[in-house]
Amino acid sequence: MRAVSFSTCLVLGGALQQLLSPLLAEGSRTEEVVVTGTRTEQSVWDSPVKVSLVNREAIQKNHAPNAYEAIKNLPGIDFKRPRGKEGQSAVIQGVSANRVLVLIDGEPVSASTGSTVDLTQISTVQIERIEVVKGAVSALYGSQAIGGVINIITRKPDEGIQASFSMDVGSWGEKDVDDGEYVVPEQRYNAMLSYANEVFAVQSGLHVTLSNSFLGGYDEYSKPAPKGDQLTAFVEGSYYQIDRLAHSIRYEFYTQDWTTDELKRNGSNPIESYKVDQVDRHTGRYYGAFIGDLHTVKWGMTLENFVNDSQPEPSKYRSTEIQYGNVDVQWDVEWGLQTITQGIEYFYNTLDAFKDGSDELPESKALRSVEYYFQDQITLGDLQLLPGFRFQDDNLFGSKFTPKINGRYDLFAEETHTLFVRVGIGEGYRTPNLKELYHYFDHSHNGYIIYGNSDLQPESAVNYQLELSFITEDNHALSLNLFKNDLENLIDYRPTGEIVASAAVSEYYNIAKARTSGVEINGQLPVTDWMKFNAGYTYLDAKDLVKDRRLNNRPRHQAKASIDTHITDRLNLLVNGRFYGDQVQYNEDTPHKTNPYSVVDLKINYSITDHIALFGGVDNFSDTTKNYIDAYDQRPRDGRFIYTGFTLTY
Repeated sequence: MRAVSFSTCLVLGGALQQLLSPLLAEGSRTEEVVVTGTRTEQSVWDSPVKVSLVNREAIQKNHAPNAYEAIKNLPGIDFKRPRGKEGQSAVIQGVSANRVLVLIDGEPVSASTGSTVDLTQISTVQIERIEVVKGAVSALYGSQAIGGVINIITRKPDEGIQASFSMDVGSWGEKDVDDGEYVVPEQRYNAMLSYANEVFAVQSGLHVTLSNSFLGGYDEYSKPAPKGDQLTAFVEGSYYQIDRLAHSIRYEFYTQDWTTDELKRNGSNPIESYKVDQVDRHTGRYYGAFIGDLHTVKWGMTLENFVNDSQPEPSKYRSTEIQYGNVDVQWDVEWGLQTITQGIEYFYNTLDAFKDGSDELPESKALRSVEYYFQDQITLGDLQLLPGFRFQDDNLFGSKFTPKINGRYDLFAEETHTLFVRVGIGEGYRTPNLKELYHYFDHSHNGYIIYGNSDLQPESAVNYQLELSFITEDNHALSLNLFKNDLENLIDYRPTGEIVASAAVSEYYNIAKARTSGVEINGQLPVTDWMKFNAGYTYLDAKDLVKDRRLNNRPRHQAKASIDTHITDRLNLLVNGRFYGDQVQYNEDTPHKTNPYSVVDLKINYSITDHIALFGGVDNFSDTTKNYIDAYDQRPRDGRFIYTGFTLTY
């Protein structure tokens, strides 16, 4: 990316101000608070680090049952299914999902596949808002944060007794499975109960999904998605010891029981595909905080156990168990024009995997790391500077120092509008995970095997972000963001040419140099008091610089838009559209380019009273679906889905 001078920013700023001057009007600008960009509370617009935000209102309007559904309309984020698994994992600015860190209240979530976090396993019944930071933030958040951070902030109970219940039922129309286990093709239930006073608070929540799967597009035999159920539950207790000292203990449980029992066609020959996939995740979290006049101390601990038992064939069995732990302490000090943030963290991670009783990780080891981070936020009038660094030492790869600096400067700051520039340069760092290092991943029944590689080197990256943004008092906004990631030792897998039991063998390896770069343009326009328009466009150039070719499965063009209309005080209509440009996949060195596609979702909400609401929608209104026979087709697997439901609150 060519360097952009400060004078160029001033010229662009002046032009942008002239372009948008007709939009200026009196009003009240929304000042939502975020924490992820700096690890301290800041207004979303005043933060020196850009943070994309999805709040509780947006989650409810979109009827999002999980974190993936909640953020899938954010510009600049793509989603991929983990290989061989259900679910969705996030790709940010072309940096793949195993390099994107997912947090709950600032505490890391372990990767459900050993590599990536499945966002469909995190229910929105517990979510207050979701904050996304794009670009390398390893200095603040450590390994895995090369591509960015998704921080899920949980709900806190209001005073008194609060309760809610919602359910919805849906159908794929003519693609419904006639012999399904459940009378209704898909059912979803949410329940929440809480009580709080000045001394303590307690809350619990539950989400359940029951699904029959659906028929594929090319004949009556194909059922491409599994059938079964998902359940998420949590309970949390908080104790406010004194006005400034609080403790919270939280337990989360997730379970799923999916079965794929499908008869596929290979020409005129039927082929049975059978798989059982069972997951149990138990997570315990403890949080504490002391808030003083100038000092804030926060501490936390997470312990998690994840077990995935699968049966890829009627006579084959696989079991994976992940143990994860984290302890951290953070200390914030306000000192004149500075806010100093520092902390220390300890992580450990183990992975055990067996197939038919045989250990698939014969060289497995525990991964342990001790890390210290420091950040100094300096405010000098219209200028904010945010230098920082992290030092980490782990038992497998030794020590690493990762620095970063962010800045924000107001080019024009008036009562009715502000034009500002944000700049960030940071180093990213990721150690290979235990799966990449040691796992012998035998899926020979599906035609492939992947070997771990204990000679892998840690990945590193240098990330550049340059943003020019304009915001008015009445929430008109426009931003232009240039980004670039220079990646070294990027971990991927490639065919070895070896064939074992009729299965092609691949292995993990390091790509010496790769790069993702591009531009994001985002706009927010309240057209009237009852209509709001949001849109974003991302251009991505993602390249393997060694082979001088595009990186796998990354759309070059991506556009997302939504129209949010309040037809009456009680009736809301929301239209979401997503466009994905062509992507490239490789069969060894032969490229296969996919076709562009678009998807439109419709959502409707109607409040009968303050405590009773109806809702419904049509996901994938145009019924855009992939050709199941084409292994390279990247269009959606799920077709048009129509649903309706209700919400009760107390």
